[in-house]
Amino acid sequence: MRAIGGISTVMMLWLVMSIAPAQQGRRYYVSPAGSDENAGARAAPLKTIAHALALTKPGDTVIVADGTYGESLELRRGGDGDARRLTLQAEHPRMAIIAPKDRALTLEADYVTVRGLVFDAQYGNNTCVWAKGQGIHFIDCEIRRAGRITGPGRYGDGLQFFDSRDGLVQDCYIHHNLASDGTSRDDSHGVRFTYSYNMTVRGCKIELCSGDCIQADPSREPWDNVLVEDCELYGGRMPPNDPFAHPRYPPTMVPGENGIDTKCDPEAPRPRIVIRNCLVGGFRGPIGNAAAFNLKERCDALVDRCTVFDNVICFRLRGPGSRGGSHVTVTNCVMHSSDIGVRYENKIEQLRLWNNTWGGAIREAFLSGGGYGEGFEVKNCLFLAPSKPSEASDPSNLAVSTSAFVVAADNDWGQGDFHLAPGSPAIDRGVALEQVKTDGDGVPRPQGAGWDVGAYERR
Repeated sequence: MRAIGGISTVMMLWLVMSIAPAQQGRRYYVSPAGSDENAGARAAPLKTIAHALALTKPGDTVIVADGTYGESLELRRGGDGDARRLTLQAEHPRMAIIAPKDRALTLEADYVTVRGLVFDAQYGNNTCVWAKGQGIHFIDCEIRRAGRITGPGRYGDGLQFFDSRDGLVQDCYIHHNLASDGTSRDDSHGVRFTYSYNMTVRGCKIELCSGDCIQADPSREPWDNVLVEDCELYGGRMPPNDPFAHPRYPPTMVPGENGIDTKCDPEAPRPRIVIRNCLVGGFRGPIGNAAAFNLKERCDALVDRCTVFDNVICFRLRGPGSRGGSHVTVTNCVMHSSDIGVRYENKIEQLRLWNNTWGGAIREAFLSGGGYGEGFEVKNCLFLAPSKPSEASDPSNLAVSTSAFVVAADNDWGQGDFHLAPGSPAIDRGVALEQVKTDGDGVPRPQGAGWDVGAYERR
């Protein structure tokens, strides 16, 4: 797995912005020390973001100075295309905080870019950010404390897209979305897609959510074509001395259910989701079958180049039921330090596990929850175990010892190196799988006389 995009990528984006703005339009400046009687120039800033937004036209930019703003924002003006987007951005990345103890932003417009802001709903019994429109982009934002502490009514998610297309969530940190009715846990998801299409989540870290890090869709409304790549998704444990502590989620409690969960409209066309090059781990409660990936109900899913660790279940893959079953392909993934690698259920059909590695500290490589049906295929998979599981009887699958890998250590944060060691018995031992053109590093297959077994080619 290649490195996840980090601060250097974010800072480069900000540098490019400062040198060459992407669009021409008016700039409005906002500062806690400003006045809404001002014109909004840098030397005479406005005081409220809402007032600045009310003045904008397509192509304009609102720049928010450092500070905390108690506004519950509503943005219903947008751009008229990618060339003239409306932009709402922090003057300095993540130093302007929108914290109303309620929904921080309602965005209902097209072609809007939101960059560098912190949105904090302070467990105010609401979704933190709600967005509806085409071409909405959130870049380098922090979204936190959706949900509620006690009482009935709505409780919300970190970021919900509703009736949206061509959206982007990039380089964002989404965390501490926690809900309770005062006595028990409620769902609060990190990112939720409802009636949303062609959506991308890239380079984000999402953790400490009392539902799923990413959910499409809890209400089983239509969605399609979701891409999740280069992300870190953690269930995690509530930390001590937490500045965002929730009284119903004490230190060491594991709040999250699943990393990614799919629920689908049984009457809509089969939706598609691709998950690529992600770290996904720490899903060990509060439900009994907590999983990094809970893929079910008529979705077509591809999971490629992911490291999956420290879970009750790495992949929970569910077949036909009353709402239909998922079709899943998993390639070039590494699993370790988990109770169960793959749990397959309800006679799942069209499940293909190709060129994956089961590392150490996995209690059960496979667990049946109702068997599998047609199209179940395990090929070119590598198991750090004394013998292969029965599901991997194909000759292209191998069981190996620790000497097959560079570093076969298991730990909580995916740092074991499961690349093949020189002379590994997995080198050139696989069958040709034209569908798996690259390995877990994006290196073309094969590198030698044949396909290597497991997630990585030996170079």
